[in-house]
Amino acid sequence: LTIFELDGSASACSGTLIDSNHVLTAGHCFSSKGAFTVEVDVAFGSQKVVASNFEIHPDYFEDNENQAVFNDVAVITVAAPSDV
Repeated sequence: LTIFELDGSASACSGTLIDSNHVLTAGHCFSSKGAFTVEVDVAFGSQKVVASNFEIHPDYFEDNENQAVFNDVAVITVAAPSDV
């Protein structure tokens, strides 16, 4: 997964295809980003698709004092189904 922000910066995270339209990844990949500032490219081998939506677990929480992250999951919906 490559996550692009409007300022031109990018970061990479891994994920797992859980069905033809959804990728499971870590919530911290998106935790500081709003939906309007992110473009996500998902590559399955040589197939590249763009995400249409992502949802972070509603109880995602970063406890910086104890250096812990809770419910660190997100689901990405891809714009077109994968044929992988």
